[in-house]
Amino acid sequence: MKNNIISTLNICFFTYSKIKETTSPFVPAYKGGFKNIFFQIALVVFSFISCLSITSCSSVETRPPDPVLEEETITSQKGNSFKVILDVQMGTGFLWTVKSSEGFILNSKPRIESSKSAKPEAGKNEKMIFEFKAIESGIHKIIFEYRQLWGKDIFVGKIKIMTVDVK
Repeated sequence: MKNNIISTLNICFFTYSKIKETTSPFVPAYKGGFKNIFFQIALVVFSFISCLSITSCSSVETRPPDPVLEEETITSQKGNSFKVILDVQMGTGFLWTVKSSEGFILNSKPRIESSKSAKPEAGKNEKMIFEFKAIESGIHKIIFEYRQLWGKDIFVGKIKIMTVDVK
């Protein structure tokens, strides 16, 4: 905060010095006396307030919005495989990742399937398909995150919690 105030004051003094250069008594166009001084003071005050608001805004921390939470419950038998199909838009850079899947084995890498339409559409959703095998009985959760993969602290758009009742 101290640095913001110092930089704001520097800008104000610079502005005032430029005003003095262009409205000094030695410039032939100088007229108005009191009006020019009033204008100079008003301009310095305005630049101080403007600079202070700009520098204080730069120190405000922003955080990404909370992710959308989706929940679903399914049932499966121990030892059986099941599929989880999630919508994905490949053009956005967002993909679904498995955050937690205790009690299950991921049978293979997730695959992407596009819909077979004759006409390509911008923003069309593809399907990301995960196949799991239930290895423990009980109620377990699989947690998916819809995020951009190139950074750990990057915004998570959605969280999907699949509650699986394994019998």
